[in-house]
Amino acid sequence: MAPSATQHRKFARLLAVALLVFFGFAASMSARLATAELVFERDTAEAVRWAALDVNNAVYYQRWADLEPAQAHEALRGALRANPRDSTAWIELGLIAEHARNGSEAARDLAQAAQVDRQYLPAWTLANYSFRRGDAAGFWPAAAHAASLAYDDLRPLLDLCDRMEPDPGIALARLGPSARLERAYLDLLIGKNRLDAAQDVARLMLARPSPENAARLTAFTERLIAAGAETPALEIWNGLGKFAILDPAHGVVLTNGDFVMSPSGAGFDWRLPGPAGLLTHWSPATLSFSFSGSESDDCALLEQWAPLAVRRYRLSFEYQTPGIPPATGLRWAITPPNGAGSQSAGLASAPTWQQRRWSFVSEHAGLARVRFLYRRQPGTPRANGRVELRHVRLEVE
Repeated sequence: MAPSATQHRKFARLLAVALLVFFGFAASMSARLATAELVFERDTAEAVRWAALDVNNAVYYQRWADLEPAQAHEALRGALRANPRDSTAWIELGLIAEHARNGSEAARDLAQAAQVDRQYLPAWTLANYSFRRGDAAGFWPAAAHAASLAYDDLRPLLDLCDRMEPDPGIALARLGPSARLERAYLDLLIGKNRLDAAQDVARLMLARPSPENAARLTAFTERLIAAGAETPALEIWNGLGKFAILDPAHGVVLTNGDFVMSPSGAGFDWRLPGPAGLLTHWSPATLSFSFSGSESDDCALLEQWAPLAVRRYRLSFEYQTPGIPPATGLRWAITPPNGAGSQSAGLASAPTWQQRRWSFVSEHAGLARVRFLYRRQPGTPRANGRVELRHVRLEVE
């Protein structure tokens, strides 16, 4: 049966009353919120407490906790009643409980923060708490979770991991496989000058070839060379596989002697420390230096670290010096690991390509510097011309 006109009017009156109540409540609530905001902006403990209690606002409760530390526990519990997913309140409650030596409550609150907020800060805070407690069982899951969420500097987290477990292989296994973590861990260990431990991480990185890993490992090779750590430096360098394997025991000690690649200035490759005014040009198989006449009177043009043994070697190369007068001032030099007793051989001018050989005895095993040098001879003008090199060899004689 269709509703009567009377029923329609009754329904309309009820709807009108409901709307009046709703809009009245909304207006009242809006005015209440506005009043609370004005009171909150006074930023006194009393005003903020009143505003928080009046409108049950989690942000107000948080500010109350800041302004009145003695009431922080009550204020933070209020924040959680207003918003149970307020991870900041859970964290602060956990730290308060830790300060009060209530370990079980602290662990529960910090774990809850990490549960309701899947971002870095709660996981990092929980890992820190577990570290302070010496709780390895709680630390590693929290650290692994934090590592998976980190988007910025991993160093603080990895420093905790390193202090909890000095073996980087074990630590990384517990954090989970990650090329990004391995690179950051390598940086951390190098920064701590723990080069032996860093080698373990470098070996893991060699198993994950990538441009990012290659750049890090090349820089690590530089650090090992500077530390005089020849064996691991060769291991990492050879593992990168960019050039032929260096093998001092079998006389393979020079990198990129045919200049198949432009000198990178890194690791065991050629470096170009040439002074201002000197122009260097690389083309496959040839490296050339153009003098403008404004260079230093005594400078290195080219150099490389070579792992020499105690034995006799022969340096051979081809060169030409178009435009440079007979007293070229050019020479090759070998400086042994201890820096003493450098040996050198000068070059005469060569208008066209010539081959030259120079034999010498290495009396010390280790990393020696192979250098191509220029020193202006007394009474001669500054060099103004070009030097070209190719087919540089350093072999056992």
